[in-house]
Amino acid sequence: MLELLDAGGRRTAVTPGEVADTLSARGAGPTERPGGPTLEELARRAIRRLAAAGRVEVLQAGRRVDAATARGPIAARRRPATD
Repeated sequence: MLELLDAGGRRTAVTPGEVADTLSARGAGPTERPGGPTLEELARRAIRRLAAAGRVEVLQAGRRVDAATARGPIAARRRPATD
């Protein structure tokens, strides 16, 4: 995910679906997994962990939200550098 954010150029955020599609294209398996979490759900969990570690911000409709309580579509972007 961080690689996607770094490679995004002017694009500043990625969604769990974009992460899942990239992982699937790289051979991580199908995005749908019978009996287990989808790659998209695994990406959402990774976004939450990265947000808890202070490495990304979570967005909904372009606004920053709490990753732990966000429901529905989300995106992640790198946290702005602080001095």
